[in-house]
Amino acid sequence: MIRDFSRNLIDLKAYADDCEIKLDRLDKQTWRLPVGRSKVEIRYRVYAMDDSVRAAYLDQYRAFFNGSSLFLRVREFSEFSHRLSIDLPEDAPFSDWRIATSMARDADGEGYVSSNYDELIDHPFEIGRVRSLPFEVAGIPHELVLSGRYWLDEGRVLADLRRICSEHVALFDGELPLARYLFLAHVANGGYGGLEHRASSSLLVDRKDLAESLAREPGDGYRRFLGLCSHEYFHLWNVKRMVPVELQGVDCTQEVYTELLWVSEGITSYYDDLALVRARVVSVPQYLKGLAEVITRVHRGRGRQYQTLAESSFYAWTKFYKQDAGSPDSIVSYYAKGSLIALLMDDALRLGSNEKHSLDDFMRALWRRSGQRGVGFSEEDVREVLISLGMARVDDFFRSYIHGKEEMPLADVLLRYGVRLRWRVQQGSQDWGEIREGDENTTGADSPAWVGGILKETPAGLEVVHAYQGGMLQRAGLAPGDVIIALDGLKATEITLKECLRAYAPEHAFSAHYFRSDELHDTELVVRAGELDTCELTWIDEADLAVAQRRRRADWLRGAC
Repeated sequence: MIRDFSRNLIDLKAYADDCEIKLDRLDKQTWRLPVGRSKVEIRYRVYAMDDSVRAAYLDQYRAFFNGSSLFLRVREFSEFSHRLSIDLPEDAPFSDWRIATSMARDADGEGYVSSNYDELIDHPFEIGRVRSLPFEVAGIPHELVLSGRYWLDEGRVLADLRRICSEHVALFDGELPLARYLFLAHVANGGYGGLEHRASSSLLVDRKDLAESLAREPGDGYRRFLGLCSHEYFHLWNVKRMVPVELQGVDCTQEVYTELLWVSEGITSYYDDLALVRARVVSVPQYLKGLAEVITRVHRGRGRQYQTLAESSFYAWTKFYKQDAGSPDSIVSYYAKGSLIALLMDDALRLGSNEKHSLDDFMRALWRRSGQRGVGFSEEDVREVLISLGMARVDDFFRSYIHGKEEMPLADVLLRYGVRLRWRVQQGSQDWGEIREGDENTTGADSPAWVGGILKETPAGLEVVHAYQGGMLQRAGLAPGDVIIALDGLKATEITLKECLRAYAPEHAFSAHYFRSDELHDTELVVRAGELDTCELTWIDEADLAVAQRRRRADWLRGAC
């Protein structure tokens, strides 16, 4: 996405010999200096109030920035070395501020140095009252740098991160191409997000997720935190050093297109949670619960019927990163569906090679072909590596699932590993699938109805977040942004909605009153049998599996370590 960082520039001026000189404006982010000066000083300020992982932020408690949102590039000098100095205020409350970054110190230790402009903008800075928790992986120093207020079990978090990182390093045959790594984590209420860099990652972490590390059995929030760290760390290989050929040496002032983001982000999304169970920091049921959620999200949106995975990658600029209320019905995520395609590729490689190879071998082979040599990879490279490792019918696979919209045979694939997939009706707005260790059938005819959409309970009522095509909400004329205040004459809550759906038979209607743009409207919701759109995974007991299933399951979940 073009984020137009230049919109935050204030009072840009140029000086030579303490005299202001004229800058010519060429476009929204480019200025031209007159020639003939031996030394020019550029002065400007930047408005910094973006608390995401992408840009820059500054207040009296914390400073954070990515170089891309602060540093002007001198086009002719972009391949020269750059030196950065940061002057911190010495008076209170800034006297105990510290700087955390993976950028190398210069020779005198008073500043920072990068070999070129691209490296300059690839080391984010976290500045403030930060706490650094060191640990080591494969002999390389690592740090978890925390800012904000938080609660955590330091010993557990560091042990888990060490095991996760070690799992990824082992996958790539012990090769860790850096001298030091930092997880720069800002803790906030409800925060979530991550951005990979060549020797660090910027993380926005939910305070509640981190606090779960204190529990005897941490829940889904802590798994989400570990999965985020795992995802960004895996990008050290897959994205930062092993990239689609179109994304090598790009001009960052304009859009660059590739159909391979499903490799860069989808395969990474497959390994982020898989590494957690392989590293034994989450249980198999926790991993499968997360997998069920991903399957449900992909299946419940109609976008998979209208957009291919290759198109999802190509149109990321205007569709994936500029989503609106209609996006679930028109696009598919190259992260989520890409991770499920990775699962299919893993299975196809195991089957085609008689269990000799897996997706792990594919990643190692692509790393040797691309990452180690510093060259980009193409779709043809991906195909050739898959064929060399024994995957059958590669062209058909790409035609059906990468450039086509065929439904993925997930149930058949998972059953080969002793996991049964069933579909059932959604049980509420927070129901995104589940894992069962028994084998009872929950897809009977008496399954409850659901509205075919996403609702958020607020003090004012039930806000429509999304109304899926053909669902009860959409058929009743409701749209995203509407706030339902009454159902069947009662205050609209999720409990009221569930009771209405339970009380009335299919095709029966009940009243709904709602606000749209502060105007009161009414409609009728017609009860319809709920769609089987929610994934339920069942972990089949070892005793009930064939020998081949047990062996295949063990190989899948054991991994590199």
